[in-house]
Amino acid sequence: MKNIICIIIFGLLIVSCTTNKYLPKKYKTGEVEYFDIEEFERIKNKKYNEYYLNKKDTIEIDLFRNSDGEYLDLRTVYSSNYILRKKFYPSGIIKERGKKNYPGDDFKIGIWEYFDESGNLLKTEDMDKRYKVSYKQALRKVLRYYCFSKKDLMIEIMPGNDRLFWVFSKNGKSKAVDMKTGKVYNANVSQSGRVSRVRDEMEDYIEESRKKKNTDSKPDSTDTN
Repeated sequence: MKNIICIIIFGLLIVSCTTNKYLPKKYKTGEVEYFDIEEFERIKNKKYNEYYLNKKDTIEIDLFRNSDGEYLDLRTVYSSNYILRKKFYPSGIIKERGKKNYPGDDFKIGIWEYFDESGNLLKTEDMDKRYKVSYKQALRKVLRYYCFSKKDLMIEIMPGNDRLFWVFSKNGKSKAVDMKTGKVYNANVSQSGRVSRVRDEMEDYIEESRKKKNTDSKPDSTDTN
């Protein structure tokens, strides 16, 4: 048993070290940051004006320059379920930075920072406080339904029944959490991206019990008496 635990821990450390190798330096809140334009020009694909790297199950890196001349640095950290997104002014000075959810809707999460062209911090925003029930609070309510694993768990924001829901989907199973009340529902998701039907667990239990009762009460068609 100890050997198995050691192997698991060792594997996690390898993934963590590999991911950290491709992550940029962590900056303090309000600390200025610069895009390495010279290095980007050296490593980019000249045809597409972009640098792209994808390490399966570890990290995806996408560096490019947009039509406004701004530089973008996008790093999708698969194991941690987020995209680190940074935008820089044409001069290379940081303009904004923060994290977005992954996979699913790429809504902003955590603290976002915004800077002026001289690198002075203009403001910060706590994106998790925009909702009465944050995605983290909603996640804690439903994670047990997915064996406490976030791997491949889709998180989306969807309307339904004149309300907004956090919708969590994995392996064909969807759970919806009301953004105002925090109540958890079993959900059917339509192709149009709406929560088409929500039912709490008691309603599903009653319906299943009714179906079972009706099935048990049907006469056996093979009975010849």
